[in-house]
Amino acid sequence: MPDVRKKAEMGLGTLIIFIALLLVVAIAAGVLIQTTGSLQEAGLTTASEAKSQLATNVMVSEIFATDGSTGNLTDFVMTTKLSPGSEAIQFDDIMISLGSYDTSSTIEFRGTAGTTRKGATGYQTYYPEEIGSLTVYMDPITANIAQARVTLKVDLDQDGRNDTVETCRFGTNCLSYVTLASMDGKYLLFNLSSAREIYVPLLNPNGTCCTDTRFVGRTYYGGHLNIHKNGILYGTANVRGTTLGSTTVHAANIEVFTEKYLIDDLDDDGIDDYLAMNTSHLIFLMGDLVNASVPLGNRVTSHGVSVSANQSITDSDGESLGTVFLSGTSSTRWMVDENITLTITPLRIGSGYYSVEYLKEAKDHIEGNIQRGDVVRIFFEAAKPIGEDEEIIIRLIPRIGSPSNLKVITPDVITDDKIYLFP
Repeated sequence: MPDVRKKAEMGLGTLIIFIALLLVVAIAAGVLIQTTGSLQEAGLTTASEAKSQLATNVMVSEIFATDGSTGNLTDFVMTTKLSPGSEAIQFDDIMISLGSYDTSSTIEFRGTAGTTRKGATGYQTYYPEEIGSLTVYMDPITANIAQARVTLKVDLDQDGRNDTVETCRFGTNCLSYVTLASMDGKYLLFNLSSAREIYVPLLNPNGTCCTDTRFVGRTYYGGHLNIHKNGILYGTANVRGTTLGSTTVHAANIEVFTEKYLIDDLDDDGIDDYLAMNTSHLIFLMGDLVNASVPLGNRVTSHGVSVSANQSITDSDGESLGTVFLSGTSSTRWMVDENITLTITPLRIGSGYYSVEYLKEAKDHIEGNIQRGDVVRIFFEAAKPIGEDEEIIIRLIPRIGSPSNLKVITPDVITDDKIYLFP
């Protein structure tokens, strides 16, 4: 017979041990559940990232180049859309690399408004830029501009007669345009022998109209103000300085250009830069009016003068922008023959910008993105003119995702303006 006198464990000690065991089991179960959840989340994240890395991709459907009539290709246009299964990509996160046998460039997104080369919104790649002619010049105004007319040395309307400039005064020389006394002293009046009066405002430093030249010490400003009338552009005024009072501005603070060349954005501020020339200097007009000038070897004051320049381009803030080399002979006063050698070499060779144009927009279109439904053209410039039978490699490299790699070879003969390279 069993010993019925045996008793089970009981009491407070046993209860404590039992509760402790339950707590240990609960904690262990919690740790296991948490670990399993973390591992599952990490696995899903890794899988998602791997999928995104593999699937996120820009697919290229067409590449063509332009300006082939010169025998070289410089400007490229690439039609793209997202690959199937790809996530949307911001163009700010896409870098383009273009390489040939002896050059390479890495360019970044600039915007969606510029489908033209150079300029503040256009595309460009920094490389030595050759200008084949230099027929631009500046008119140095030798006398302070007041209410009395100052004769310009350049014939803006090219009719063989003198043109003049003066400041406006209400009730005297500005009756035909400035009819309000509040506009008194705030305009330059260009008198062209054929086009008559053209008025150019002297702006405030913030770009608003206008600075009153009747008072001393007023700062006036106007970067590349057009001298135009009835749709005809006769020249450009570049002004910056401080008023002398009595409706007078200093001649050294006003430059009048009959023409200027748009060049690469040397100071990389997103504002157009230009090149001009006077009798003694090459003048680089920066968008912010922090200009630079390079002296010529001789003054271009008559026919047959040998002109040269070979030095760095340093703006008025002391910033180096690159170098310039010029060699040529003057054909007329302030003009250099078309067979000159003029090369501008910027500091940022191999870098630059591309711009895009949406050919087709997605239903949920977001400017600056490429997503499903978007068809986009990308405009960019090579780091040098690409010649005939030359291999180039183009890569679109997203920050997250796999790059798109294309290898194309230019035709044996390049004669057409538009050359298709892919497919």
